[in-house]
Amino acid sequence: MPHHFSDAIAPLFRYLAVAPESNSGEEAFELTMKAGNAIQLHHYPAGAITFSSVLPLTINDEQKAPLLWALMQTNLMNELSPPVVVAASATSEEIVIWTRIDQAQAAPETLIALYERFAHYTATLSKWLVA
Repeated sequence: MPHHFSDAIAPLFRYLAVAPESNSGEEAFELTMKAGNAIQLHHYPAGAITFSSVLPLTINDEQKAPLLWALMQTNLMNELSPPVVVAASATSEEIVIWTRIDQAQAAPETLIALYERFAHYTATLSKWLVA
């Protein structure tokens, strides 16, 4: 198991063929998808790799309740581990998507598969929110 966060996520950056750029000197990195969505990778809590993404919630009030129910249903039906969790911020007009894996469990193939699943959720939800 790599001891440093940057070593643990290095296989993902090699897979994506991008050079990692640290986010403000912390143990955090940001990836930008082709569609423009940003995915953050954080070493938080200690010993874990957390993926997160924030999407704008630009729908009218009439559509919010059905959307929030659909997001809850998505979380409830998610049987994969670790789960990708989708939530709406109570204080801002944003959707938060996140998942976390213990750094000790983040073998390269596991980390890449989790990234692919997380990126799929982010891209799909982004398209859904625009439609």
